[in-house]
Amino acid sequence: MNHDDVTILLLSDLQVGSAFGIFPDKHPLSTGGKAALNTGQRYLLRCWDDMCAHLPEKLDYLILPGDMVEGQQYKEMGLGLTEIDPEWQVDAAHTLLAPLAAKATETYCVAGTGYHVGKGARAEQSLGRLLGAVRDEWNSAVWSWLLLDIGGVILDIAHAQSVMLRYKATPLERELQFAQMIDSDLRPDVDLIVRAHVHTYGWHNFDGYLVLSMPAFQLPTTYVKTSKAPNRYVSRLLGGVLLTVTPGLKGRNVRNRAEYIQHTTLTYNQPKMRAHRGQA
Repeated sequence: MNHDDVTILLLSDLQVGSAFGIFPDKHPLSTGGKAALNTGQRYLLRCWDDMCAHLPEKLDYLILPGDMVEGQQYKEMGLGLTEIDPEWQVDAAHTLLAPLAAKATETYCVAGTGYHVGKGARAEQSLGRLLGAVRDEWNSAVWSWLLLDIGGVILDIAHAQSVMLRYKATPLERELQFAQMIDSDLRPDVDLIVRAHVHTYGWHNFDGYLVLSMPAFQLPTTYVKTSKAPNRYVSRLLGGVLLTVTPGLKGRNVRNRAEYIQHTTLTYNQPKMRAHRGQA
């Protein structure tokens, strides 16, 4: 690794509080007692611990592009939750993320969907304050849209993207095209677009322009399994992404941004689904 390299850990869609999401073992619950993890959560926690063990000793940035907690799932009347209270979900997310924030020089939180994190990203506001996240121009601990300048390399980070069951790269190429349509007087030229929300990992290089779609740390939920197309909603990979940015290479007649923005996947396979054996 070049001494000029900048390391960035990206983690999205932890959905802490969901019975299908990662949760710290034996963490106190708002209803009393401590969390007893199910089989899927124990698997997620093993993946998490393995990921943490393979991270660099120091990080320059920890960036969290939204949906760090699950919320109250009011459409499902709270079914499928390990912890129903959003503030207690935040506390559990903080337990997981605090050691990573301690590794990082700066931490950034980006707002997830209101359904999960509340209006104004209220739950993530609490999490951002606990993690000591960098504030935006309104002194908010959560950025609705983060344009981060790293030595002249610009990252465009937001949570939402369109969901497509086929041609999953199409929404990401569209994000890039929209970015290129914005007047340069309004916004700096972007080197990497990062989006989350769909729980699907993708790294796309469109003629030297880069777009990253983030994986999640959540197993398929009841909502996914009861959708019209469950086979197409289930993502194969879980985990995060580690970026290595070398700002000094930008501008040296480099035409492909992948020459100064590289990535390592910190991903794990979804557990293989088992067919139920009938007894008749």
